[in-house]
Amino acid sequence: MKITIKLFLFVLSITFVEAQEIKPYYNSLNKALETPDLVKGLSLSFKKLEGLPRAIGKFKNLKWLDVSNNKLKTLPIEIGELMSLTELNLMSNEMSSLPSSFENLSCLDILKLNNNKLIEVPSSVKNLENLRELNLFYNKLIQFPTKFNGLKKLIKLNLGGNQISGLPKNFKELKQLKELNLHSNKFIEIPAIIGELPNLSILYLGKNSINKLPKSIEKLENLTKLSIGIGQFNEFPEVICELKKLKHLVLDTNKLVKLPTSIDKLNNLTILDIDYNNLVELPLSIGKLSNLEELHLNGNQIIEIPITIGKLQNLKKFLIGQNKIHKLPTAIGELNKLKSFYLRGNQLQALPSSIGSLKNLVELDLNQNKIKKLPISIGKLKKIESFFISDNQITELPLTIGEMVNLKKLDLGNNKLTKLPNTINKLKKLEQLNLSKNNFSEEEKRKIKLWLPNCRVYY
Repeated sequence: MKITIKLFLFVLSITFVEAQEIKPYYNSLNKALETPDLVKGLSLSFKKLEGLPRAIGKFKNLKWLDVSNNKLKTLPIEIGELMSLTELNLMSNEMSSLPSSFENLSCLDILKLNNNKLIEVPSSVKNLENLRELNLFYNKLIQFPTKFNGLKKLIKLNLGGNQISGLPKNFKELKQLKELNLHSNKFIEIPAIIGELPNLSILYLGKNSINKLPKSIEKLENLTKLSIGIGQFNEFPEVICELKKLKHLVLDTNKLVKLPTSIDKLNNLTILDIDYNNLVELPLSIGKLSNLEELHLNGNQIIEIPITIGKLQNLKKFLIGQNKIHKLPTAIGELNKLKSFYLRGNQLQALPSSIGSLKNLVELDLNQNKIKKLPISIGKLKKIESFFISDNQITELPLTIGEMVNLKKLDLGNNKLTKLPNTINKLKKLEQLNLSKNNFSEEEKRKIKLWLPNCRVYY
């Protein structure tokens, strides 16, 4: 009985070793060709290849092939013999066409052709009936084909970085489409048929020459992300407010002067990015965006923050640098979940004592303001790890600075400090301290070194 068990274990161990020696995934073409029927995956990226051998057709069971980042201009006809292929990565080559046999890849699910030299979508691609993801980003496409027998199962289509200025009427036949990227093209206006894609969830329209959206966009009932940054919008497209499921809205780098009060209709919004516009004020209704987690308002002309800001109880990141804010409302302390607060480059002269109520704050950036004094309550920020307050007019720090026990980075450069409170020695986790462009004596520097022996201090 024992001999039988030992024999079984011996045979099992040999089988395991043999199984270990069978490698279904290869990054060497020559090695893979030794056992072509066993190869399931083949990675030949960054090989400086200028062509593929006809022997590529021997891999009858190949599931995925990566030949990205080479110098391929075309593919051999035998590529069409890879009938089991489900994923093909051809990105970052010099492809301008594909062989007609390419349409035989009936199992292909994912095709990456981004960063090539295609001037049109190859006809052999238009017939791939099972394709679900097609990436044509950064080619030289002028238009999307008016006829396509396949592509009806497409879920993700990336046409960004081309020279497309319109869409064919039958584009609406792509009913399964969930993600569409038209970023960085030549659109002057977005065609109304965009609203005929009922399953669309993510839509990128940024970096085009558009200044309005078609009314039909309100039909996109499943849209959760809309990006129309780097555009020509002078007015906020109010049709956006009808997108009830929208969670992520990007409108950065436009010419917006104000936001509509109806923005409160977007009550599922979690991220709102309106960086680098011309906003002067925020509507009180912004406080009704109760699910908002990130608010990006850098580089505008905002003078004050409305008191309703305190109602954004789920806000975790608030970026409002490079504006014209003179003071913060007391309600700022009601942002209980706030972790990152970016106020660099404003005109703040003081902070409200309620700043100390931001119990979950991890990063606070107050660089380039006009602050002369910090409130005693600043020490209540127990979780803060990074505190930047350089380029201000601070003459002294409160003793409570020593209570910020999790602080790792403290930037006090270019102020009017001559000394630090001895409570600074409680900052045991402090790794970096910038004291450059202040007025510390040599004696004070020696004290600081004794107080913070493990901290890197810059003068």
